[in-house]
Amino acid sequence: MIARHGRPRLFFALLPDRETISNIRFHAAQCSPDTGNLVAAHNYHITLLFLGHLDPQQGEALCTDCDSINLPPFSLTIDTPGWWQKAGIFWLGPATTPAALNTLHDTLTRMAMRRQLVPDRHRFVPHITLMRQVQHPPQYPVVKPFTWRAERFSLMQSDLRPQGVRYTEIAAWPLTGSGVQR
Repeated sequence: MIARHGRPRLFFALLPDRETISNIRFHAAQCSPDTGNLVAAHNYHITLLFLGHLDPQQGEALCTDCDSINLPPFSLTIDTPGWWQKAGIFWLGPATTPAALNTLHDTLTRMAMRRQLVPDRHRFVPHITLMRQVQHPPQYPVVKPFTWRAERFSLMQSDLRPQGVRYTEIAAWPLTGSGVQR
């Protein structure tokens, strides 16, 4: 349930299953700890659409809209490392974005725009953040490609805590179009 106090930071995401978490951890373990700050495994995800600070009514309206999304599950191959110098992020992602992933992103973007929400306008680059605060070009790990099977998507809340950020799943929808898990 969406927090009833304040305006929580929300985003849509794909969350990895246990096997995918294990594959991500394998690659994160190759990163030198003096390069930057490793992301905790419980925060691994692929952001589909960042929404920002929303009031609870806006969040609930988006949840209702998501109940009608009818898209199939899909797979993506995680096979490419990258570094965004300006953001200080080292990541893994797919060399080729599956059409189904782009369709899900576009569907969520249109839905948010119909609610007069202004989603992030950056080019959609699906990725898993491995490290933050990476100031210098990292030594890229040898990537052992793995498959991420996406069978649902989630609405997440981002909470800043003294020990770092924590992402909490608020609601989830299967990529079959039937049913909702709230």
